[in-house]
Amino acid sequence: MQVYKSFKSTAYVKQKDEKSLVTWTFEYEKMREDVPDPDALVDITHKITNAMDTLQLQPQ
Repeated sequence: MQVYKSFKSTAYVKQKDEKSLVTWTFEYEKMREDVPDPDALVDITHKITNAMDTLQLQPQ
């Protein structure tokens, strides 16, 4: 939080039958214009979501 005034992450899960669709939203306000976008956070969220998907698809 040293580079962002505010940061909010939201996960929305929509389920249809046995499938789910997850939509992630990141809302943030930078302290300064030269602060980079949180691309690393987007990458790690993508990896975590894929790992969860893989676990869900494994036979019980």
